Amino acid sequence: MKEKIDLDTEQLKEAYEWLSSWTEWWLNYMDYDGDGVPQYNHGNDSGWDNSTVFLEEPPIESPDLSSYLILQMETLADLAKILGMRDSFERWKEKAKMLFLRMKDHFFRKGKITAVKSGSHEVISSNSLLPFMSILIMDRLPEKNQRIYYE
Repeated sequence: MKEKIDLDTEQLKEAYEWLSSWTEWWLNYMDYDGDGVPQYNHGNDSGWDNSTVFLEEPPIESPDLSSYLILQMETLADLAKILGMRDSFERWKEKAKMLFLRMKDHFFRKGKITAVKSGSHEVISSNSLLPFMSILIMDRLPEKNQRIYYE
């Protein structure tokens, strides 16, 4: 949106504050097992409440949520840079990087991307497209890994 709409400094600050609060909420309050990977407590949290991923009893950790939050944190870093908030810029860039690194180790199992149960991290057997929404950020992986995870 910020590329399509000219926002003044006050509007950018307001957008930054709202988005920052929302992102911090996911990071601070939706990680019951403390592994650094946010979770869904209900299918409605994802907008995909009919996904077969949620046939398992929540909480569920799914790569789509981490991907979305990574993009959100990168947007916050961009906003912080525009607003001259150097420390916030660095902090959001680092948080996005760390979540991406956790995500790679957390959701890719035996050459496939999957959702897992929060706490036990057992793989959830599902044919849902929900985990594949993470394709939005998979261009950051080496090309050989990109093919494996989505075949």
